[in-house]
Amino acid sequence: MDPVFIQKHGTVSKEVAKAMAFGTEEKLKTSLVLVTIGLASLGKGKELKDVGTLCIGLVVGDTIYSQELHLASSERTHWIEKASAKALEYLYRHIC
Repeated sequence: MDPVFIQKHGTVSKEVAKAMAFGTEEKLKTSLVLVTIGLASLGKGKELKDVGTLCIGLVVGDTIYSQELHLASSERTHWIEKASAKALEYLYRHIC
């Protein structure tokens, strides 16, 4: 992915999630793609305000969707479980 695009929108952003989903769809020649980007805990160079952010990118057929969520959890593993569940719920809502 273009570093300028990431710098413009931020690593964890709806725009980057959409671009990842679209790029994966094109590369794999598939009609269904689900991607997630998130920041479960504070790491080096990360802003506290971004902790807990989850962005989901989804391609269903010819349509690209994205969503940004903020999930609270004091434990990284628990946050990842919540993020996975939210991503699957998002997929379910768009294909059923």
